[in-house]
Amino acid sequence: YYLVDIPDAKARNLVRIEQELSHSSAVVWTEENEILRVEPLRKAENPVKLPSKFGINDPGVANLWGFDRMQMDQLYNYLDQNKVQPVRKALIAILDTGVDGNHEDLKANFKSIDAASNRDLKGHGTHCAGIAGAVSNNGVGVASYSRDNRFTTITSVKVLSDQGFGTQEIIIDGIIKAADANADVISLSLGGPSN
Repeated sequence: YYLVDIPDAKARNLVRIEQELSHSSAVVWTEENEILRVEPLRKAENPVKLPSKFGINDPGVANLWGFDRMQMDQLYNYLDQNKVQPVRKALIAILDTGVDGNHEDLKANFKSIDAASNRDLKGHGTHCAGIAGAVSNNGVGVASYSRDNRFTTITSVKVLSDQGFGTQEIIIDGIIKAADANADVISLSLGGPSN
């Protein structure tokens, strides 16, 4: 891809410039290098306490309404009863505000590929990493999609600033970095609508 810098003085002509570029046989697609942002995390005012039917000891699971909706107890039981083993452990790359690689509910399931991505002042990337791969059954925080963490490892590529902002160019570079690190899954929870 190519990044074309349009001077501020020509910004009002952006639509015409994009139309001209689209007529070139060398151009397949154009889009603005938008700035994306994540919203601040909000705590539930009255979290619903669910019964612990999941067979794990993570105290935060009682607040995970998604576990009940997704019938995680049935998935856990299926994995256990059928002794399902992964062909290989999947690497999930969280592209976000970074991930606190030393977080007590992530560190045993975290693989660093870039030290600069292993901190998260905003907290959004760490939150997303917890959903994807928190260490289950450790008596801390929340859980993820298996009772014993045999299916996934989490890593991080920081594509948003400590304030939660990033451009499409930085995000594309992050996708390439995650792919180069052999990520099996790339997770992007980067905010509202965009091109």
